[in-house]
Amino acid sequence: MKDLIRKAAEDLRNAKYAIALTGAGISTESGVPDFRGPSGIWTKDPDAERRAYQSYGKFLEDPKAYWEDRLRGPSLLGDLEKAEPNPGHYALVDLEKMGILQCLITQNVDGLHERAGSRNLIEACLSNGVKRVIVMSSLAAKSSHPREYGKTKIEADKSFLESGLRVTIFRPGLIYGKGSKAIEYIENKLRNTPIFPVIGNGNYGTNPVHIDDISDLIIKALRTKESVGKVYEISSGYVSFNELVDAIGEKTGIKRRKIHLPKAICLFLASFSGIIPGSVITRNKIKNLTEDIKADTYLAERDLDFKPVSFEEGIKEC
Repeated sequence: MKDLIRKAAEDLRNAKYAIALTGAGISTESGVPDFRGPSGIWTKDPDAERRAYQSYGKFLEDPKAYWEDRLRGPSLLGDLEKAEPNPGHYALVDLEKMGILQCLITQNVDGLHERAGSRNLIEACLSNGVKRVIVMSSLAAKSSHPREYGKTKIEADKSFLESGLRVTIFRPGLIYGKGSKAIEYIENKLRNTPIFPVIGNGNYGTNPVHIDDISDLIIKALRTKESVGKVYEISSGYVSFNELVDAIGEKTGIKRRKIHLPKAICLFLASFSGIIPGSVITRNKIKNLTEDIKADTYLAERDLDFKPVSFEEGIKEC
């Protein structure tokens, strides 16, 4: 193995124009499954591969319906927001900064290259003549005190806006719909616990928006010249976390008493997340959850005739 690594290093050093081409394998260490590996999605479920090939005909017949169907259902890759870049992603960034790697081309949609700091995805779009780019950012980029996740969104948004590409950026809040992991998580908590724990007072906003509204906006943006170079904040209205839990409880017919846990105590306990096996609550996640960000949807309403379904109505379909 050492000889192979040494040979790869020599080849990179002597290369005139080194390009990295990555696929699903680079993200498996981040917990994102690949397709044909030992634990791949298609390896475990061969029928899923057959269905994927069969769905290509539907895509050719009606691309809009195909993507609406795909976006409405749960992701085969799991919750990508929980995935973090691994040493492989950061190594490629280091090679870029050293001037050894000139271009990165990836077929992945997990965003981990960008979160690690790779900027060459933009160069790949430019060099390959990509005509139009839609960037799905986050309201976390609007934070007055952005943390790591928000900072990566701010940097990516800025890079795309300055790239010269015909780009439109969407900054949604909580995206929900059938198969929504966030909604399912709250439903499971309501079903399986006698009380529902809430960090802090629960009056911080969640800014929910239905996946169907997102897909409609993407299509409208692609058809609207005025959307080029714009950043749109997306939300169906201000809904506090308390209101979110109550609405989900009403939908499921399960009502639980909410217990409000002091934020300071939660932050203290989260300090030990790095040494407790299996712990998933971190200080940054608590701060991101409890930050009260209000979306301004005026531009989306003006340019794209954005008229979202209310959360009260949309949650009934989940």
